Amino acid sequence: ELYEEGYFVMLVDTRMVTTETSIQNQEFLMSFLDEISGVGYQAYGSEMLSTQAIALLVSFEKGGQPSRIAKEIVAKIVLENVVAPAVGIGGIVHELSMINHSYIEGLAALEYQTLSGSSHKILLYKDIKHSNRNDFGSYPVDEQLKLRQSLQQGDLEIATETINEMVEKGV
Repeated sequence: ELYEEGYFVMLVDTRMVTTETSIQNQEFLMSFLDEISGVGYQAYGSEMLSTQAIALLVSFEKGGQPSRIAKEIVAKIVLENVVAPAVGIGGIVHELSMINHSYIEGLAALEYQTLSGSSHKILLYKDIKHSNRNDFGSYPVDEQLKLRQSLQQGDLEIATETINEMVEKGV
């Protein structure tokens, strides 16, 4: 059962699983994250083979904070699995029909961690803006990554939105 206050996608990178642990642990991680809950939130996981990640659809009640929920879920993973995975978190949406926005932002946050060699184990998409080190005249990294992920996922609507935002802001 889902809470209806808000939703976000949390992507758990499983690439670390193949290098640091066995396939058996990867299977354990998927079954462990299939359904997980805590005070004020409920999450359902699905393995995303194309991105080597587990996507968690997280619903939460009023007052829920994605960073607190993510830290709690990662703590549960570490308790059961020892290895702390990298996690990318998309923005909050208030309608399930908009969850793909959060998914693409979560992918962008995970990709940012990989490209930047970020030491953050949990990265919210909205925090990429604060860590941008852009050269003069370039588009913000968060928007570039969101555009790239929306194109890779074949989401024309989000790609168009992102291009329009980039054009509107200019260089």
